[in-house]
Amino acid sequence: MEPTRLTVLEQEMERLRGELYQTDTDPRHLSEATLLPISKKLDALIVEYYKEKKKQM
Repeated sequence: MEPTRLTVLEQEMERLRGELYQTDTDPRHLSEATLLPISKKLDALIVEYYKEKKKQM
């Protein structure tokens, strides 16, 4: 059985969250180039997830 779009988005969000947790969490480094791209991708996935979820209601 093929995973649903929501399931795929949830898995990708969890993967990106894991990446964020693995990066240096020192507050002085929060604007580092390695952290911002991951955060932006996660933000976009969250928006996409809720749009998809709203469609299914």
